[in-house]
Formats: sequence, C-alpha cells, structure tokens
Amino acid sequence: MSTDNDLLDHLMEGRSPCDLFGKDGLLSELTKALAERVLNTELDVDLDEEQADAVPEGHNRPANRRNGSSMTVTTDSG
Repeated sequence: MSTDNDLLDHLMEGRSPCDLFGKDGLLSELTKALAERVLNTELDVDLDEEQADAVPEGHNRPANRRNGSSMTVTTDSG
C-alpha cells in the first residue's frame, strides 16, 4: 500500500514541525483516528460474525451489541 503524496501535502500545508510532531500534533491526531477506526471495525466484524452463528435449538442467546462502554488504549505516542 502506498501513501497518497497529494493527501500528505494537503495535510502538511502551512504547518510547522511542532504542528506535525508535537504532543497534540497532526501525527498524534492521525494515530488516534486510525486506532479508533481499526478498533471499531474489529468490533463490527466480531459482532457480525457472532450474529451469523446459528443458535442451537432450544437455547436462548441474547444478541451481542455495543453497550456504550468505552476503553482507553495507550500508544507510544500518547
């Protein structure tokens, strides 16, 4: 997979190195957004797979779903 240089140029336009690499910089924001997207996608896939599994006859299994709780994930960048 390659990175779109035009997109990178647009994201970096008019920003200083501190704006890119600082604690609240663009790299930190992108890392957070990507991690959230990955975790949400993983949860969606897991829930979809569980719904596809047949419930054995005579067993009641409530549907698994998001319950509104959240978790904190810490990365090297924050």
